[in-house]
Amino acid sequence: MTRVGVKASPWHRAQINSSVTNEQTEFGPRLFSNVGLIQGFQLSEHWTLDLGLDQANTITDGSIRQFDPDRELASGSLDDDFVAVFVGVAYAADLWSANSRIEYRNSDSEERKSLLSGWYREPTLGHGLSAGLTVFTTETNANTHSQRPISNLAGRGKNQKAAGRY
Repeated sequence: MTRVGVKASPWHRAQINSSVTNEQTEFGPRLFSNVGLIQGFQLSEHWTLDLGLDQANTITDGSIRQFDPDRELASGSLDDDFVAVFVGVAYAADLWSANSRIEYRNSDSEERKSLLSGWYREPTLGHGLSAGLTVFTTETNANTHSQRPISNLAGRGKNQKAAGRY
């Protein structure tokens, strides 16, 4: 994969990303562009808000090979173009922080809604606890639906490693 792009911060708490990527997949070569915009807002001393937009478009797909054009792909799409928007909020205090993000993604192969939440606490210097929850709801173009919750719990002390995924 080859990627050429620009990442800029034109004003406070803003980020613009633009890139062109050339990749080889099991379906053949693909050249696509990606553009994204994130704007953050400091709501108060502890609260922040982020809004974002991300989009990918196929420029050229070369000679795409599909095993059977009368059948849906087992996963993904031939060009995987998408538009995604999100809203994220975070709270940060001296010893703990929490964040959540809601995302809507519409692609050639699926429509996905996501909720991501996280929590972190440092009870003493060098010791930390964290927890996370991720929930995806997906509807594919083949009219299949799926929901997938993922939770995480981790703790770490000085010179220790511990993590779990449930």
